[in-house]
Amino acid sequence: MKKIITIILCFVFLLTFTACSKKQNGFTDEAQEKSDINTDSLDLDFTDKDIDATYENAIKVKPQNTYTIKDGKTYILNGEYKQIVIDSGSNDKPKIVLNGTTIASSEGPAIYVKNADKVFITVVEGTKNTLSDTTNYSTSYDNADAAIFSKDDLTINGKGQLLINGNYKCGIASKDDLVICDANITVNAKGAAIEGKDFIKICNANITATAETDGIKATNEESENLGYVYIKSGNFNLNTTKDGFQAASSLLIDDGNFKITTGGGAQNSSDKQDGNWGHWGGFNESSTTTASAKALKATKLIKVTKGAFTINSSDDAIHSNSDIEINGGSFNIASGDDGIHADDSLIINDGSFEITKSYEGIEATVITVNGGEINLIASDDGFNAAGGNDASSIGGRPGQSPFNSDSSASINITGGTIIIDASGDGIDSNGSVNISGGTTYVNGPTNNGNGAFDYGSGATISGGNIVLVGASGMSQGFLQSSTQPSIFYNLTNVYQGDTKVYICDKNGKELFGFTATKQFNSVVISCDKLQVGNDYILKVGTDKYEITLTSTVYSNGGSQGGMGGGMGRPGGMGGGKPQRPW
Repeated sequence: MKKIITIILCFVFLLTFTACSKKQNGFTDEAQEKSDINTDSLDLDFTDKDIDATYENAIKVKPQNTYTIKDGKTYILNGEYKQIVIDSGSNDKPKIVLNGTTIASSEGPAIYVKNADKVFITVVEGTKNTLSDTTNYSTSYDNADAAIFSKDDLTINGKGQLLINGNYKCGIASKDDLVICDANITVNAKGAAIEGKDFIKICNANITATAETDGIKATNEESENLGYVYIKSGNFNLNTTKDGFQAASSLLIDDGNFKITTGGGAQNSSDKQDGNWGHWGGFNESSTTTASAKALKATKLIKVTKGAFTINSSDDAIHSNSDIEINGGSFNIASGDDGIHADDSLIINDGSFEITKSYEGIEATVITVNGGEINLIASDDGFNAAGGNDASSIGGRPGQSPFNSDSSASINITGGTIIIDASGDGIDSNGSVNISGGTTYVNGPTNNGNGAFDYGSGATISGGNIVLVGASGMSQGFLQSSTQPSIFYNLTNVYQGDTKVYICDKNGKELFGFTATKQFNSVVISCDKLQVGNDYILKVGTDKYEITLTSTVYSNGGSQGGMGGGMGRPGGMGGGKPQRPW
């Protein structure tokens, strides 16, 4: 949306704004709080047998080469084995109890479930158990590819230690359902660490995984009610070459502790093209030809209730091809690409977010922040609302065409505390920006090719507190249709970082502001204490600028969204004369 705006375009835009209704501008009367994607049909329950790690009347199996189970009884293993095969009836539910067991196969999986209704593997508390497959499978295993491989439903439970070496491909794989409860599992895998087809459900497990492809993934793309990953609780330490968590449909997390490193970490950006982030003509975000190395990834929905997340990813830290809904939790993110990206809707209702490195901090077609604390650093845009997915670019620059506005895109802030440090645009919407609450601070770009505030179809404020500072070259302010007053001031001086920026009453009492951390010469500021008709002082460092609010928006030159006081995007002039600093 960076463009040289001609006088003709300004008149066209003025007519457009006059004709637009609130709905056409993408404004919403109420903030959205939930994703439109319904998960009520998903089976998120754990059965008593899934949780039950007890065993009675177990049949002891002596150490031997290959042992085959052909019924639904319980078998206990202690010692060394070459392979365990389950080839039971289609209604059988056998249980394998690992009680200090080593299984090392020389021809295929360590545990191979060929046929059963459901198989339970229980790891006895206080024991250490190791399962390893071979590096080359014989042709008799019918597409098996994991140290624990099941063609049918599989549950792993029990509090013992289980080490799995996936020497061929995967550590654990089920071609049906996979449930893990109260387990302590370490996986080293040449492929994915843990893979389930229809779904993966995990409760109160401790999982450490190193994988040369993905960490934990569900793969069923054929049914809208399958292909999901559900984490109720647990501790997860994943180090993967590709994605950490991957769901063909939805990734749902209720709670847990997560440490996820993908693609070698944020220092290994998932695209190696030369260029400077946030500058025209060059970019360094992920390429569509680069293997996905996202930490949390889903096709339909990522929904987080709470949890603690430490993410160091070469690709997007959190990515959905559709929606993301975050209702709580703490997130410490370093990303070689986007911090959080949703192709459609991103809703943040609560949570704590520290995004210490990113290309774009938070990106979606519609971004809604209703609460929480967000502190982010972005090499390009801080918040970016742009229609479509994150494949870029046009003309060698990330994002949309410079003349492309999208009425479906919007940024909506109703609450929370947001701190943005962006080298590109601070808050950037191809459509609208709507502020009705919360407290927002933006340290925007120092180059004139970007702005602290940038929008396509309009920006209004009806509540909350916001201050944006940055370069004046592409600066914009709020529209006169706002119901809360605001000030848009392009400064005569260039101020350095560590400079206080405050709006004060006529007696010099500070009402709202912050200490800028970067060079700037443009300020947009609004707070709920401003009233039309009153006199105010904009204090920038030791300089003071007198302002009289004779209308909802005060602007000291050009027009709202103007380019350094020159001809710019429309929005109407504010009242009063600009004053030189004292």
